[in-house]
Amino acid sequence: MKKVLFLFLFILFLSSSFALDCSELNPMDIGISNIDYSSYGTFNFVITEYSVFREFNADLKVIPQLQIVGVSTDGEIIDDEYNNSILNIYYGEISSSSINWEFSNKMYVNYDNPMPSINPQFPYPVNSFPDEVLDYLEFTDYANTNELVSNKANDLVNGVSDYFTALSNIAEFVAYYIEYDDSFSSTDFSATQVFSSQVGVCKEYSSLLISMLRNVNIPARYVSGYSFSNKGEATCSSFIGHSWVEAYVPSYGWMQIDPTFKEFFKLDAGHVPLYKAPDLDESIVQVSVMNNSQFSINSPNTDIEFISYYPPTQRVSMSLEIYPEEVRANDYFILNVAINNPLSTWFLDNIYLVSGESFNVYYTHEYSSIIVPPKSMIHKYYIIKTPTTIGCNPENCSGVTYFSPVIVNLGSGNSESFDITIVNGDALNTYSSLEELIPEQELELSTNLMIFNKEINPERVIDEEPVLGLDYQNIGNVKLDGLKIRLDYSNVSIVEDLGSLNIGDSEHYSRILEFSGVRGMTPVNITIYNNQFSISSSDSYVIVQEPTYSFNIQGLAEINQDVDYEVFLDYSIIPSDFVGSTIQVLVNNESIMNQAYNYDYVRFNISSTNLEYGTNDIEVIMNYFDSIGNEYLTSDSLIMDYKPKLSIIEWIQLIANAISEFFKLLFQG
Repeated sequence: MKKVLFLFLFILFLSSSFALDCSELNPMDIGISNIDYSSYGTFNFVITEYSVFREFNADLKVIPQLQIVGVSTDGEIIDDEYNNSILNIYYGEISSSSINWEFSNKMYVNYDNPMPSINPQFPYPVNSFPDEVLDYLEFTDYANTNELVSNKANDLVNGVSDYFTALSNIAEFVAYYIEYDDSFSSTDFSATQVFSSQVGVCKEYSSLLISMLRNVNIPARYVSGYSFSNKGEATCSSFIGHSWVEAYVPSYGWMQIDPTFKEFFKLDAGHVPLYKAPDLDESIVQVSVMNNSQFSINSPNTDIEFISYYPPTQRVSMSLEIYPEEVRANDYFILNVAINNPLSTWFLDNIYLVSGESFNVYYTHEYSSIIVPPKSMIHKYYIIKTPTTIGCNPENCSGVTYFSPVIVNLGSGNSESFDITIVNGDALNTYSSLEELIPEQELELSTNLMIFNKEINPERVIDEEPVLGLDYQNIGNVKLDGLKIRLDYSNVSIVEDLGSLNIGDSEHYSRILEFSGVRGMTPVNITIYNNQFSISSSDSYVIVQEPTYSFNIQGLAEINQDVDYEVFLDYSIIPSDFVGSTIQVLVNNESIMNQAYNYDYVRFNISSTNLEYGTNDIEVIMNYFDSIGNEYLTSDSLIMDYKPKLSIIEWIQLIANAISEFFKLLFQG
């Protein structure tokens, strides 16, 4: 949950030495602000032989006012139509071994841009877009598409007649469809892969959003830069690499959306763009040379720091109404947020809730978009479930009253709060009874389901049947009845009933996959659906063959010293047609080695640090590919005892660990 806004603003006058305190700073709490940054960075070229450069283009900075200092060769700085500051060098002969271009600048960022005066029609005629944005309708290697992505994007805008609603529907879908997973930071997946896996980091969120927008003929581009991070010990230099999206709006320009942070139409003050491109594959530096010279370019090294920020002017007013004002534990109440726009322009913003208790928010997401026509008022409704308990022992909760604050924030900085009174006792309200209170013309029903924790185990099999497991959750605001799951793989098709799934609930599904008899990669297509809704995903496993040779491993049954354990590999022949092979070693089901193997050694050592005192299970798995693409897999295992002489301290530690494991098992039972 975002922290409540309690920020101390230090305004810098002239060359004042006062520093901005960023230890508790949350840019989303600042809102859409005018911000000053300072930055310093370098490009470094390492030339490994004499080079003649035909052209060098460096998209150094999107934000204007860039100053480049210390350029060590001739060139000129120009700005393109998108305010990209570009350093151009033509036919510059470069022969030194290392060259640095240094740049330093102060940046003024104003995200508090004017609001659009019109909400364009949707769909918008493609031939009416400016020529310079048409490239951002083309699909690319990462912002790619397929039938599943296209169908879902068009479903989300079915019946929509205005541009902003189309943007909002797709952006909010992507923001909640993907599960954020840090382990994907070092990989790049295309939009179609992300749609199938439903996991990723900012790159994956951005790629899928760009693809889905282009599928409905909304130009979109990839923005890469930095965002402020308040994780850990935040300082004014706590910026991390980040990416988001810009969507083109006719008669207005580019509008920013960050699906990872769930910020729609407006971004918080902590976003610093570096460059913009059709997708994440576009390089910030482009070089062409007249010969085949070898050179490398280090990525720009940029240090960014907050200098100051200035709160924006509030344009709209917000009021809150709750019903009933007193609820019970594990009960429902409805929140009506009224937003009044007195302007002659449209008002687009983010709205999000902050709560000090574990409330479950239904009907509307905790983070969502708002679209308010000129001189109009809209209502945003939330159905919220209170905590099951209110901080006391249920047997002694009689008559206890608990006040819990809830804060409603607009991304532009405005906020309102209220206290909900929770009294112990039986619940008084149901979700459906409160949903009936929402005026029919203001109902915003959305059907959405997330598939996550998807896994097929084991991933490689010979003749056994792997197990598919997955979780699925209702992340919309409509109860899903009559759900079914369909699995399609090889020549097998399976349909099973899943029943109903209430709003916010999740369930686990698992099934043994019947052996299809088809060797090689086996894609498994997964579809969960009912008569009104469908969502698809996929996974795969590999059915391999047994090798043409016999294989086993050998080693001592017991060692009594603190030494490495030697394992011998024994196979009858070396396959003559192998083009690639790997060997994996597991000790007590933990992988300690997984590497390429060329049948060039028949023994290896396992470090004693990988062995446990007592019995150890050692398994070696070997697989290889032949010249026509067949994959073969074999394995063998042995049991050995590792009982070296222990010191008194080691004996005490061993006994303590045994006692600890005993009590874990006891309490689990």
